[in-house]
Amino acid sequence: MSATSGVAGALTGGSETIASLAASLTAPIFHGGSLRAGAEQAQARQEELVYRYAQAVLTSLQEVEDALAAVAASAERVEALERAAVESREAFRLASVRYEAGSVDLLTVMDAQRSLIQTEDGLIQAELARYHAAISLFRSMGGGWDVGSL
Repeated sequence: MSATSGVAGALTGGSETIASLAASLTAPIFHGGSLRAGAEQAQARQEELVYRYAQAVLTSLQEVEDALAAVAASAERVEALERAAVESREAFRLASVRYEAGSVDLLTVMDAQRSLIQTEDGLIQAELARYHAAISLFRSMGGGWDVGSL
């Protein structure tokens, strides 16, 4: 039997073969709507993922910028408080010398000491804030660690 007679026989060979052929030819037509909807859904999902990624990048950039600003501000504050601490130490030293010489009372010395302690406490708090800002910068740039492993 030749190939031509096989095709001709299949086409004329019964209603079952013709129905099968007709179904296979019309299937893409009837499934076209669902295929198009699936493609549109995939496109929408891709657009959503691109949007989320862009938002994540923008959020990350904002966090880095904020952390950099916090690091700079806290460093400036530490420098200012270091200068103030040096001056407070000198004021306390001078008040102590004057007290020993009898030119000022004990209240003046205690006031200078209180001022020195407050300045040094502020300096410690500023250094702590600078460390927190540095950690925040490190984390915002993608760094981090697992606390459980420390």
